[in-house]
Amino acid sequence: MTIQPLHRLGLPPTASRAWKVAAASSPATLWALLAAVVGTALAVSPEAASSPLRSGGLLLPKHLVFATGALACAIACTATWRHHRVGVTTFDLAALGYLAVGFLAMAVNGFSAPFSLPWIALHLGAFVMVATACEAAGQRREALVDGLIGAGVLIALIALHESAGGQLPWDIVRRPGATFANRNAVGGYCAILTPLALARATMKPHPLRTFAASALLLTVALCRARSSWLGLLVAGLLSVAACIELKRRGMLPALPRRGLIGACVAGLAVVVALNAGSWAGLNWKEPTPLKSSFSRLLEHDAGTGLSRVEQHQVGLAMLSVKPLIGFGPELWRREAPRFAHAATGQHARFIAPLWSPASDLLRHAVETGLLGLAAAGAMAFSLLAGARRRVTQAGELVTLAAMGSLVVALVISGFDALLTRPASVALVAALAGLLRSDCERRAELAPAWAGGAAISLAALLALGISAPRYLALKSLTEDFSATAVLRVSPFQFHPYEALLTVVMSERRERCSTLAPAATLVDTYLPNEPELLRLLARCAEQQGDWSAAADHLRRARVIEPHDTNTELALRAVLSRQSTGLGDGEAHP
Repeated sequence: MTIQPLHRLGLPPTASRAWKVAAASSPATLWALLAAVVGTALAVSPEAASSPLRSGGLLLPKHLVFATGALACAIACTATWRHHRVGVTTFDLAALGYLAVGFLAMAVNGFSAPFSLPWIALHLGAFVMVATACEAAGQRREALVDGLIGAGVLIALIALHESAGGQLPWDIVRRPGATFANRNAVGGYCAILTPLALARATMKPHPLRTFAASALLLTVALCRARSSWLGLLVAGLLSVAACIELKRRGMLPALPRRGLIGACVAGLAVVVALNAGSWAGLNWKEPTPLKSSFSRLLEHDAGTGLSRVEQHQVGLAMLSVKPLIGFGPELWRREAPRFAHAATGQHARFIAPLWSPASDLLRHAVETGLLGLAAAGAMAFSLLAGARRRVTQAGELVTLAAMGSLVVALVISGFDALLTRPASVALVAALAGLLRSDCERRAELAPAWAGGAAISLAALLALGISAPRYLALKSLTEDFSATAVLRVSPFQFHPYEALLTVVMSERRERCSTLAPAATLVDTYLPNEPELLRLLARCAEQQGDWSAAADHLRRARVIEPHDTNTELALRAVLSRQSTGLGDGEAHP
């Protein structure tokens, strides 16, 4: 990165030289990326505590902070790339293929702004962060790793404060929620960083690194997120196997005794804290909660394990209809309810949560088909193959730990919606950029300004999509009404939040406002039985029995054995048969 002489600004030459040295040791790409990761993780909506949408309230500003951070990363990368070529790797080709499949799925299924635009913004911002992390890793690899671990420790400390009974200025749904409002999200975030933290504490021993590893491990344990535990178990077994192979080849570096002791101390501290602490904020009911969760690690016939099985049943039914290209990005919820009964024999509302399945693997398969799943797999494979080459040739354990972190993220994605959360996306993008620097180069971009222009355009587009949507959602949290739903444009529309607003406003608003808002939501979410029943009730009040019957028939197709819908439909048909015509008011 070229730095202009600072003596032109009135600073002496010695200060100019000192600033150049500091900038060279701490590149702008590193600071921009860490700011984006930390900012997205810590972002909290001030409206979360008072809004009826508080179940997702803590997530509201994260998309905007994520996009803003992506723009800062693009600026830093563009400045850094001014005087050297930008390489295209195997990962980049796979990523372009994944984006192409996503856009193809949009073209085939129809572009829907409320669903398609968020997908575009999130993915463009993520790829900008991948490029920035790769650039930062090429200059300060260990500093990037330490910075990412520091971001995880901040989240862990907030979660530990909650777990110990401490109060936070926002409401949460499930403790420890930290800034995510979801213990599985917190557990997954910390689990991804745990292999890196343990490796750094072992290889570069320091009390702060030992503390970081213990804080992350303790948070993962307290969150009781079984997918995170399984991810760490798989990554640990693979890491041990890799170390054995390196030792056989004589390439395993000597580990400092002080570091090994520090890693043991971190593990011992976690065991002591789990047994000595009261953790009053968790409200555990089982006498041995950790043992209970571990014993249900692979449970699939009850609780959340059963709901995941049901989601996969729905997903496989959907995939059988459109196996190659899928239903389109973010369109799982729009289509899933109409498959729920046929796949599971249950009401759509019983398959929880149908809004986004607790599996990124399943969601990608349904939304972008087998082609999108293959492209996503190619991205992961290219990162792991490049990292493996670096480990086997140089015996670098930091890269091995980064591979372990990626494996943890992949395992979690099989059982949880990790990549629907901007904070986790930012972290995984940074990790991917760290590993991308080892991928095989396929071509060089010349001139370099083309790469800067591309990522700058991507970041601006992500921010241009996210900012208006956040403002619309902020307005909805302040004015929780059907009128607020009608005010937003398709570019700003939030289907799920609008659905909740309309359904929860039924008892306090008139049908003159509810019906138009519900009709608008129905254009984006046409398979929501509860919304259809609301539309039917409004049609009854207006004496439009034909419209009411049509809405109830649609609801019955989605939930064919729902007795309430069947009884309501019979009542409407009975009124029609008695000669009460359309357009007459309900008595």
